[in-house]
Amino acid sequence: MAEGLAAGFGRSFSDYKKMIWLAEAVESIVDNCGPGAAYVLFNESSQQTTDAILKLSRTSDVRQRFRVEGVNSGRFKSIAPQGTDTVFDTTSFSEVTSRLMRVRGRLEKAAGPRPLTGDLSPVLRLAVGRLQEQLMSSEVPLAIPARLAKDDVMSELANTPSGDAGLWRYAIRLVVKNVWDYEEMIRRGIKPSAEQLLRATDELERISEAI
Repeated sequence: MAEGLAAGFGRSFSDYKKMIWLAEAVESIVDNCGPGAAYVLFNESSQQTTDAILKLSRTSDVRQRFRVEGVNSGRFKSIAPQGTDTVFDTTSFSEVTSRLMRVRGRLEKAAGPRPLTGDLSPVLRLAVGRLQEQLMSSEVPLAIPARLAKDDVMSELANTPSGDAGLWRYAIRLVVKNVWDYEEMIRRGIKPSAEQLLRATDELERISEAI
């Protein structure tokens, strides 16, 4: 049926699928951000790319509103998610384990004949320790240490010299993202299965060893 519709529009099936994906992405963003989001997406003076719309649609409702409102107010030019975004953006617990696996893989790969050096390793250790505590707690989510506050972490990452620090920045951003999002995850009922919890704690232990 889809192939027939594509032919009716004079499009290839591949192009038609992309049109469907874009329509679904726009619908998601408008549902989460309100009708005014359509103006941001299709304003001729700041037309957003298809790639940016698709990427934003795959993020949380909070991040979608953050980027759309940012473009609407003139703070951003693009709605595309950026690495400097610090708002809540976890839609399933599988994202937590995925972030940890990427961090562990990068750290283990870097742990070759020459050890990494950098002043950011204590921050990463602190983030790993706090996430371990959060995952093991069945009580009210634990408060985030002052040194892991969003403004403090982003400022420290921005002011760190280059060199080996690039890997530390990457690792900290992914681990601390879980720490920042954890309380809202619990509020929204985004909790790990027994298997996911085991995998996450195992990844954290391996990250500690790699550090």
